[in-house]
Amino acid sequence: MVQLGRHYGLGPASLAEIAQEEDLPRAYLEQLVMSLRDAGLVYSTRGARGGYELMRAPIDIRMGDILRALEGPIAPMVCASDDPEHATVCDRTARCTVNARGDDPRRPRPDHALAVGAARWRRRPLDHPS
Repeated sequence: MVQLGRHYGLGPASLAEIAQEEDLPRAYLEQLVMSLRDAGLVYSTRGARGGYELMRAPIDIRMGDILRALEGPIAPMVCASDDPEHATVCDRTARCTVNARGDDPRRPRPDHALAVGAARWRRRPLDHPS
């Protein structure tokens, strides 16, 4: 996603290029982009100059969007999931300190790492070992 963010507005980026830049197996990247595409974060263009592009501007894509696409729902505890069935699984409901404080662990927090946008990654130089 960082590479696609850096490539934003320049046309499709091929997985072969990304694999070479990031020193990752292309087969692994193919698995990742399937999940990212299903989540509506990237789209593909076929052909000789084809590849992948971000569906939205990097500033509009959050780390949480990417993690949810790749890993599934994010919740600090099973009862905090958006899945209503998960709330019935926890046997600590009567003595839960999170619920007693009135906190909703699903509520987004602007200072939370998951709110960091892909645009921020694009602006930051990466330290590459020599």
